[in-house]
Amino acid sequence: MAVIRWLRELRRSDYDLVFDLQGLGRSGLFSLCTRAPRRVGLRDAREFGWLGATVRVDRGGHEHTVDQMLHMIGTQGVPALADLRLHPPPEAIESWAALRSELALSDEYLVLAPTSRWRCKQWPVERWAELAQRLRQSLPRQLIVVVVGAPGEEAQTRWAHGIDGCVDLCGRLRVGETMAAVRDASVLVANDSAPLHMAVGLGTPYVGLYGPTDPARVGPYRGDRWVARAPLEPGESLRSYRAIGDDDRLMRRIEVETVVRLALEAITERAWFKRVAEGGA
Repeated sequence: MAVIRWLRELRRSDYDLVFDLQGLGRSGLFSLCTRAPRRVGLRDAREFGWLGATVRVDRGGHEHTVDQMLHMIGTQGVPALADLRLHPPPEAIESWAALRSELALSDEYLVLAPTSRWRCKQWPVERWAELAQRLRQSLPRQLIVVVVGAPGEEAQTRWAHGIDGCVDLCGRLRVGETMAAVRDASVLVANDSAPLHMAVGLGTPYVGLYGPTDPARVGPYRGDRWVARAPLEPGESLRSYRAIGDDDRLMRRIEVETVVRLALEAITERAWFKRVAEGGA
């Protein structure tokens, strides 16, 4: 198996310092397999992940996971810079440009990332379909909607096949190509998933949809303005998405109107900043 081969490679490595920034059992195991003399992990890592660490540190009182990671790195004398910028690989940019040409995509298009491994994090498919139509109708000219997702998630994007102006690329793009597609988009709308955090690092306007996960902890870093969060009822508190499983009732509380408004605001604001940068009014 590929995982076993990779673990063997870790055992043969010659690392001096390893950070376990995830704080789970598997990441603790990976850290342990490196045999590095100095392995730094969280004191309260879940699933006994702390067993893989030789140096255990606390979270530093920070709520957002990015700040927790920066704190952990800083405790070992490593300069911690909150620089989340991402850059797609050149070959991925080229292959995405070729596919754009093949699909006759214009310079402006929208990206939707509706998939998730956990159903409780998924906005209902009928909402995505309505959102695609509403966004196309609300913009000065109707832009193509590109739908992305990982291999194996194609069943979650079939709704796009029956909508005019939607191109379903779920399972067809490699990670670098997805980054390139997100980078060039006019806006991205996504569940709590990898493409959303790509948009943050690439400087793409975005709207993140959050239900059972807390954006204050795992949301776009310093970017909660563009988050559509499911409202909680009086006295209700968040439960772990792992405990909720397939229950998508929280995500159903996010209204299409809210997402449309945020997406249009994000597009408009970016267009204004672009005009200013180019010396326009």
